[in-house]
Amino acid sequence: MPQPLSSILKTDDWSINHGPDCLRKHPDLTMMLCEAIARWPLIETGLIRLLILVLDAKAEPAHAILSALYSGRAQIDAIAAAAKSVLEGDNLTAFLAVTRIFQTQARTRNKLVHQMWGESPEVPDALLLTDPDVDTSRFLSLQTFLREMANHKPGTENPELLKLLDKTMPDKSKIFMYKKKDFEVINRDFEETSQIIHLTEFLFRTGRFGFPSRDEVLRKLSGLRLYREAIESFQSGSQNSP
Repeated sequence: MPQPLSSILKTDDWSINHGPDCLRKHPDLTMMLCEAIARWPLIETGLIRLLILVLDAKAEPAHAILSALYSGRAQIDAIAAAAKSVLEGDNLTAFLAVTRIFQTQARTRNKLVHQMWGESPEVPDALLLTDPDVDTSRFLSLQTFLREMANHKPGTENPELLKLLDKTMPDKSKIFMYKKKDFEVINRDFEETSQIIHLTEFLFRTGRFGFPSRDEVLRKLSGLRLYREAIESFQSGSQNSP
């Protein structure tokens, strides 16, 4: 799991740079990042195929369901309810496990593609990821600080100015380091997610020539860590959590 920059960098004497040049300085890590991003459309395509099979839907409603999986709890509950109306037993369990796994991995994917990549000379073995909202908040604090400074009377003390100044500095606890091992885990989990979706398809294709048996499919699924964790989560009674 990526760790916050504050876990290793205690000094305030540091710098961070954002933009494409940061990626060029770390070609090995950038290649691993690109690999993860390239895996994601395969996951989405696989899930759409599964949705078409499970709900006997056409491509358009399957895409709509996929979009809902990126959305809030209400849409997700609606999908689960729809699945429960047409599925039962192992088929229902597998489908709900897939949607849970997809949602979990989608949160990781969304960070990779929607947040700000950077690097710091103080951490040469990592790419740094910052939520744009964090940077926006820092900018607003800077604007407030500059306005207060303009109104500040020379020779007088204003403790609030120091507090505002502190907020204009990058918050190391909200900047995360992505090292080689972190990208390895992400790519491993994305690859396993693809495998789980592909295997689950066979639960809805069994009985056709050349496809594996249900027992074989379930055995292979149970051998995959993300699938086991999803099932264990259901069994622990937390099926309503994201």
